[in-house]
Amino acid sequence: MRIPGYVLPLEFDGARVREFLLVPFVGACIHAPAPPPNQMVLVRTMESFEVSGLYEPVWVEGVLSTQGESRKLSLVDGRAPVDAGYSLGATEVTPYRQ
Repeated sequence: MRIPGYVLPLEFDGARVREFLLVPFVGACIHAPAPPPNQMVLVRTMESFEVSGLYEPVWVEGVLSTQGESRKLSLVDGRAPVDAGYSLGATEVTPYRQ
């Protein structure tokens, strides 16, 4: 499966990310309300990759599962649970190019 979207880091070290939410638009989950679970994918990578910025879309390739998951997301005013309707074991994350 290959799917585009924006990276919202969950597990990261500086600019390197290993776990993130793939969201449909810039700023999703930062402002309320969050997109519905069927528009969010929890992505895990075997190796971390460098994010060029939250405003740069990416392609994510891997195995998509309909297993939903919930994560606590740190927001400006605290932490909130965010539900993802899908999970994806990523084999590759690349900058979005049509």
